[in-house]
Amino acid sequence: NEQIVILEDEVHLTNPIPQIISTDFGQETYDLPTQIKYPFWFDIIKPDEKINQEIASFNIFTNANGKAELSRNGIPSKFPAVLMHNDTNYRFYYFSGDFCDNQVNMTSSYFNGIGAFKWLFYNSNDPMERSSFFWNFYRPLMTSILTAEKDRKP
Repeated sequence: NEQIVILEDEVHLTNPIPQIISTDFGQETYDLPTQIKYPFWFDIIKPDEKINQEIASFNIFTNANGKAELSRNGIPSKFPAVLMHNDTNYRFYYFSGDFCDNQVNMTSSYFNGIGAFKWLFYNSNDPMERSSFFWNFYRPLMTSILTAEKDRKP
């Protein structure tokens, strides 16, 4: 309905940065971290849970004021970040955010084993840096998906 809802730190939020929480399945199958910050844009979706599996979810950590504001606008504080549909008729993954917008130097992608040094490429103390998301969430997720598809028997 073209409304914008703004939540302010301490007024509405207990943590100013949304977090992605991985399911046990997401951690085991896709090598995802239990939790990671995600301070960028995202979609709020309501999937059909009968046919889609949630791999990870966004969590917005609100106080009572924030919970009331979200409720007043029909917005959940937890919603899917990564969905999977894996059935005989078709398969897809849906990422509810701008996951591929990462400022990662392409030169580093040519080195085998570079992931072992990923901690050198980001500053975890900077809440707006994107590289930790790439190295700890997006890269393992995409690597797992692409490897499974490559190995999949038709």
